[in-house]
Amino acid sequence: MTRCFSAIRSRWSSKARSVSAGSRRTRSDNSYVVHGAYLTGSEAISYREAAEIIGATIGKPIRFVDESPDQARARRVREGLPPAVIASALAISAYHRAGGKTVTITNKLADRTGRPPRTVGEFVREHAAAFQG
Repeated sequence: MTRCFSAIRSRWSSKARSVSAGSRRTRSDNSYVVHGAYLTGSEAISYREAAEIIGATIGKPIRFVDESPDQARARRVREGLPPAVIASALAISAYHRAGGKTVTITNKLADRTGRPPRTVGEFVREHAAAFQG
């Protein structure tokens, strides 16, 4: 997600801290890392729903902007992202737009950290100042 003053324009990992905690724990457990782990949060929400949660939490309307591939490419070029990163992000977006699987929820994070992952609302409340721009 690109954090603007009033819009969500792209993909965001809404469970960054929870997933980060799980990743730190798995780094010391080689068997777990070797077998791989798909760490997720406890809920699947749309980007539009994320915008609504963020807006309600910070008391300011946030909108979701559904960019076309050309708009997304141009924005990422302006942001100075490397061409390979842009191509990868656009490929993932094309996969999603074509109906590719976009929702997978696992319990691996809770298994690794001993606590359930935060909801998006909990994460936003904890980091509200970062969303206020």
